[in-house]
Amino acid sequence: FFFQAEDGIRDSSVTGVQTCALPILVHPQRSDTVYVCVPGKLWSDSAERGVYRTQDGGASWQLVLRGANLSTGCSGLSLDPKNPNVVFAGLWDFRRKGWTFRSGGESSEAASGSGLYRSSDGGTSWQELSGKGLPAKPWGRVEVAVAPSNPKVVYTFVESKDSGLWRSDDGGRTFSASATVPGSDAPGNRGWEALGIGPEGRLFSVWLDHRTLAAPQQAAMTAEHHHDSASMPAPKDGVATAQLSQL
Repeated sequence: FFFQAEDGIRDSSVTGVQTCALPILVHPQRSDTVYVCVPGKLWSDSAERGVYRTQDGGASWQLVLRGANLSTGCSGLSLDPKNPNVVFAGLWDFRRKGWTFRSGGESSEAASGSGLYRSSDGGTSWQELSGKGLPAKPWGRVEVAVAPSNPKVVYTFVESKDSGLWRSDDGGRTFSASATVPGSDAPGNRGWEALGIGPEGRLFSVWLDHRTLAAPQQAAMTAEHHHDSASMPAPKDGVATAQLSQL
């Protein structure tokens, strides 16, 4: 549910987006314009997935970006602070099942609804970003962040056969690999838990090797912190590895 408070936090009311929503972005110049990233239901198909926008302070909502199928929802959302009409969104095709979790298509080779999108008119229309230096599809989870210190710099995490962090220095027109995940051979093998950029332009990311979490005897966790890392080191055998990177 998405709540709106008219007087701080004392009186909140439910608005039109009746599902889990994260993140939520408020237009820095027009506070009545808000974008909501909705991943959708975890266990089943849902037509509510995607990017929603309100231009009247939450009185009404429009689904401005939807996935190619009913299992694809929004996984990341970021806007250019100097030109808020430029919005980036990551879409993620996923499904929780009783015995497993699917990130991407039904197999490592199957088509996926995941993708990276850019809007230059405040979310009215969208262009999918593919090729341009990004890894080959199919993809799993996608996250995106615009650097507030220099909006031409855009970072995206892409889960794929070549999972890693990709950087654009021209506002999303082209990308290059900034950090790679060794040994990643299919969407779903490795994921990340957070991606953010500080006001001074430092990038912080947290990733986790989910494969090692399946066995209780591998429940130990090793955390590592890297400055200016060119690549992410391979996880130690038999250890569930988490890593915090600062670039």
